[in-house]
Amino acid sequence: MFKVVEYPKVQDFFNENKKVIYKNRLAYYHLIQYFDELNAGRQSVYEAYNILDDDEGNAIAVWGDSVYYLYALKWSDAIIDGLLSKIEIAKFTKRFTFCGTSELISRLFEKSGVENEVYKERVIYHCNEVIPLVRPCSGEACFSGNSDLDVIGEMYYQYGLEEWGEREGRDRNYARTIALQGIQNATTCHWEVDGNIKTLHPFLTMILNCLSSEVFLPMI
Repeated sequence: MFKVVEYPKVQDFFNENKKVIYKNRLAYYHLIQYFDELNAGRQSVYEAYNILDDDEGNAIAVWGDSVYYLYALKWSDAIIDGLLSKIEIAKFTKRFTFCGTSELISRLFEKSGVENEVYKERVIYHCNEVIPLVRPCSGEACFSGNSDLDVIGEMYYQYGLEEWGEREGRDRNYARTIALQGIQNATTCHWEVDGNIKTLHPFLTMILNCLSSEVFLPMI
């Protein structure tokens, strides 16, 4: 048996699930980014709910703009049935994306009988041992500032081209705006060597936030 848990407001859903989400930041990274965009007024959420089973299984589901986020650390066929009772998968076109726990989504499509194409599959690794550095690592991780906007904005733009290709409304001005928001919100970090920016990555920001936090956070 499954149980659908719905919420009067998206904020209620977030309050109920944020502990699980932020305890597993890497697994829920894209959902966290989407909620950041939602809070800034640039995205929408049409439905957000949980599907529970009788064995402590719990699926998190968020229907947003052209994307459905589905996550679960533990699930069963009952939860798959619950998701199928809420999601009419066949009505979503090829322009729509399902993002989240890959095995859960694969099982959902398998049971629905709807054809799908895996666009990208990310793997999260667990580190059991750190190999000592055999040579000095020059440079440092820094939170990006206003003086870095030109370089960071161009990096965002070039990344978008490489990852998604040309898209309407995703020009350099858009990339610069996103970069500026990241700088102002202290969510953009880069690696700098001799005053030159070499790369930027969201996970660097997570690491710096953990190091600067006054409370213990999950190991990344």
